[in-house]
Amino acid sequence: MLLNDISIPKTELQVSVTTELNNESLGGETSSTSSAHKGIKPKLVSVSFVVKYTDHDDLTQFYRLAEATDNNGDLLIYDITDRSVNAANIRQVIFNGRIEQRELIDRKAWRVSFALQEYLSVAEKIEQRISSEENTTSTPLQDSTNQTGFERVLQMVDTALVPR
Repeated sequence: MLLNDISIPKTELQVSVTTELNNESLGGETSSTSSAHKGIKPKLVSVSFVVKYTDHDDLTQFYRLAEATDNNGDLLIYDITDRSVNAANIRQVIFNGRIEQRELIDRKAWRVSFALQEYLSVAEKIEQRISSEENTTSTPLQDSTNQTGFERVLQMVDTALVPR
């Protein structure tokens, strides 16, 4: 797993992805199975790995990565490279929740567990696009700060195709 080209320790690396689909029951007190779709929440990535006591510098580097902030004091957003995560169509993440570090005394190591939350999920991008289309008439997004490289290329193509 890479976060902005920085490697997460690979010893016993385990990754899982969770997607929450929000539905609300329309059946009330009846036995009806009808439900209303309430949206798709950002995916959560759960990660754990092991660091030996002798590799404590790797753990220190990990904490620096997890606690890094931008100029506004917000946690950094990372581009993520991982087979399981990318298969779930997640491209950017932000640290979320707590980091748990447990001692494995018999193995002279620590097990580290943490969670990442998808940043700008596909569902969120679609909602933004629909909202943008409702408020404007076919003008491309001008703010490219939160766009991936591929999205910026698509924006340039879109701009070139818009009649002047």
